[in-house]
Amino acid sequence: MVKTFLPTFALGLCVFASNHKAAFAQSEGGPSVSAAPQPIARAFGDAGVTVLGGSIGLHNLNYTDSDAMQFSILFDPGVDYFFAQHLSVGGFGRVSYSVGKGYDYFGPFIETKDTGYGAGARIGFNVEASKWLSVWPKVGFGVTHNDTTQTVLGAPAGFSSITTYQRELKTNATWIEFSVPLLLHAAPHFFVGMGPYVYSDISRTSTSATGQSQEHRRTGIGVTFSTGGWI
Repeated sequence: MVKTFLPTFALGLCVFASNHKAAFAQSEGGPSVSAAPQPIARAFGDAGVTVLGGSIGLHNLNYTDSDAMQFSILFDPGVDYFFAQHLSVGGFGRVSYSVGKGYDYFGPFIETKDTGYGAGARIGFNVEASKWLSVWPKVGFGVTHNDTTQTVLGAPAGFSSITTYQRELKTNATWIEFSVPLLLHAAPHFFVGMGPYVYSDISRTSTSATGQSQEHRRTGIGVTFSTGGWI
């Protein structure tokens, strides 16, 4: 009995001394094991987020009992950066194309084709409605250049014929617009959206090949569709 008890007691003392030494070393600044810090998850609209995306605007107009029509498409690729919580600043390009048929002031039936390009800057404020939805109002300012070709297709009422001709116009404009897209954050770092926009020219001047110029500003309202991702 004594022979069995002594070795067991000695082993217990060795284990206790070993554990006590390790605990003392750790309390004196020895190495310790701790969980690695977890990265802080960011959300759309947080400061430091960069957004890559674009918007598309479509417009189609037809008239009953007439060949007059108008179709236009607008594409705005851009980059935005949230420099503060919910506040963004960005830049974008603009490419547009439109074709239309209608009656000129003096009556002839004219086809108009227009191609435009430009660039602008904007500022926005993201309002988070839920984990999946947010509203991102933006105000933008930009410049565009348009090349327009007008072709006479038919004679005005009361005339049997008219000389066919083409007219070339070059248009330069500065403008401001306001958009309010509703975004659906369908997947991590990805969104789709749509919303209304209001557009108004600050200045718009068209010049013909003969040097004649005309100032004519435009104001419009429409709906755009947008998509993009963020990092």
